[in-house]
Amino acid sequence: MEDLASILVDIYFQNDQIGWVVGGRSVRPNPRRDDVVPTVLKTEDGGHTWKDMLEDINVPLGEWGWKIQFLEDDPDFGVVACENLKAGAIFITEDGGDSWRRQEIRDNCHMINENLEGIGFWDRNLGWVGGWGDATFDSGRTSETRDGGKTWIDLTGSWPKPIDGYPCPPRCNIGQYINRFRFVGEGENRVAYASGNTVYKYTNQELWGPKEGEVAGNRLLGATELKIAADRALVPLTIPEGATSLSVVVYDRFAGQVRTLLEEQNPAAGDRSLSWDLQDDNGQKLPPGQFMVRVTCDGYAESRLIFPERTGTQIPLTASIPHQLRED
Repeated sequence: MEDLASILVDIYFQNDQIGWVVGGRSVRPNPRRDDVVPTVLKTEDGGHTWKDMLEDINVPLGEWGWKIQFLEDDPDFGVVACENLKAGAIFITEDGGDSWRRQEIRDNCHMINENLEGIGFWDRNLGWVGGWGDATFDSGRTSETRDGGKTWIDLTGSWPKPIDGYPCPPRCNIGQYINRFRFVGEGENRVAYASGNTVYKYTNQELWGPKEGEVAGNRLLGATELKIAADRALVPLTIPEGATSLSVVVYDRFAGQVRTLLEEQNPAAGDRSLSWDLQDDNGQKLPPGQFMVRVTCDGYAESRLIFPERTGTQIPLTASIPHQLRED
């Protein structure tokens, strides 16, 4: 697929012949994220040949397709969420994918979301988008439309980031850091699920919380949120009895491994805390940002995001300016 795309992220097939892949393309060799434009590729012969359905649309640099969805009971309607560090936008088709239009995530004239990943439409009118929320991967905004994407409202505007002590925000009907939607069932039994900071459910049925004992109490990571403060981050651990192997690894926001904090055999059981100095494995100081720590113990693993301490400064959302892709 190298002649058609530089990056491919999601795939959807309506049948064994007609299908789609979404991602980004660039005319530059070895492109960076700033060098790509979104692409929606369609095949009608089972993948032997493909056509870029966005080639005649004015699209911005630094944006690529992330998730694609067609309504199962209304296959003429489809949407694609685009990841873009400076804007939030989706593509919409109402004719089965023969033509698409780009729609930014705005409330009147104001951009209210950017850096999108997940997208889910209940029908042609009601839909949601979510993801990182801003260029610093910090806010996890989720936005909702009730008119097919023409206008949007921000469902998470009052949350700068996950709240201390909560694995998810207390308003449990709204998701944060959403990456994927799934729709299950038909009619009154139809429900939607979204995965992000945790798993969220949308339904007209009564929701039940977990019963006592259904959620495991033992965790490897002893905190729901980790913070970077004073140029270091503390990683609290709880090691179970009888553990034979333990590793603690730090990744950047794009899942690139940057530091191995611990590799240990037959670790002692109990609580301990590791201190990370924000350096990589080569002793180089890493630029500010958001990271993820992953703890693995005898095949069981847990991960947490590591957030910088906030100074109270809100990062404004900005709109991207479309550019026509040129050979130069």
